[in-house]
Amino acid sequence: MRKVVGLVAGCFVAGAASATSPVVLYGVVDTGISYVHVSRDAIDGQIPVSATQLGMDSGVQSGSRWGLRGTDDLGHGWTAAFVLEGGLNSATGQPGQGGRAFGRQSILGLVQEGFGQVYFGRQPTISTNYFAAIDPFGESFGQANIGASFGSVNTVRYDNLLQYQTPSWVGLQAGIGYSFNTGTSGLYREGAGAELAPRSDYFSTNSNMRALTAAARYARGALSIVASYDRAFAAGLIPAGSDKAAVHNPNGVTPTAWIVGATYSLGVVELAAAFGQTFDGAFSGNGPGNGWSGSGLSTVSGGAGVLFDEGFDSQSAMIGFTLPFGGLGNELMVSWQMQQPKGRLASDSTFATQSIIGAAYTYGLSKHVNLYFWASYGNNFQMISSAKSSVIGTGLRYLF
Repeated sequence: MRKVVGLVAGCFVAGAASATSPVVLYGVVDTGISYVHVSRDAIDGQIPVSATQLGMDSGVQSGSRWGLRGTDDLGHGWTAAFVLEGGLNSATGQPGQGGRAFGRQSILGLVQEGFGQVYFGRQPTISTNYFAAIDPFGESFGQANIGASFGSVNTVRYDNLLQYQTPSWVGLQAGIGYSFNTGTSGLYREGAGAELAPRSDYFSTNSNMRALTAAARYARGALSIVASYDRAFAAGLIPAGSDKAAVHNPNGVTPTAWIVGATYSLGVVELAAAFGQTFDGAFSGNGPGNGWSGSGLSTVSGGAGVLFDEGFDSQSAMIGFTLPFGGLGNELMVSWQMQQPKGRLASDSTFATQSIIGAAYTYGLSKHVNLYFWASYGNNFQMISSAKSSVIGTGLRYLF
């Protein structure tokens, strides 16, 4: 099932590899029920937290979505391709990604077998796409997935993103991308103060948040290796409210993250591991359970897409495995991950090393339908001392 998730996420690549084809309608409906408990001691002047939720979930194994994709053979080895993909909450019928019509992907591009592929628009970063194959959970199953400790691959999507990916050369492939305006919010912290800036769309490019993403992967036999590098550039202007003019942003910190990861197949089981570091901020924090908000537990990025904070450093690691059980995508996925405060956080008692263990099992009912069961426990969740998040759930997924 993990490979199915990666295929759906990379449908642009898959579709563009074929000849001229009609427009294809595809999608995923994923709905389940989960029980989540969160808690935290009274720290840093904040009241203690203890809350429980039993409720319906959408998009635990795969984000519920629908989309259109198509390709056109231009001749001489060139192909044009597009993907329009919108997220939705299958429990409520509401659109995802803030109500965008095609908030998951909105891509147009060109592919040439010997040259590679270049694609434009709103899309996941190349780092996110490559690390989906390293994470035993395929960057799914909420707080259990690799994005809980490695924020730069936490299914990061940017607007206005231009990405290029090389062809595969004897198992080696690489890609690089640049967003002229990420379309995400930023939390800019200076000393004890913090200012949340919503997404912006100013005329001057440097007035908006921009980002660089790059990754490479190598596969030979049973071994696969991936490395990524991501960097965000602060917006030069911060919206100051509907009745005020924008103000200059003095925070020029550039959050940076690098990760290396690998998988190795022993035939009956696939092992996975990753290690990385983030400096001067954080990328998109994970909420408890399947990303529930309003729990009282803060995320490492303060609820913003990117945190800009000099000296806010961390170091992360993950080990796990995938164990298949026959056909129809029956799999057991398990991982343990940690995120350790570094830099100035190492001496701040508010922060402590996060540790998360997670497990999931998928059981195929047909080629298109499967059940799943999952559970995860996080201690010092999002590196906040004493914060805990536990979840157990089950659900049904339909691919069309």
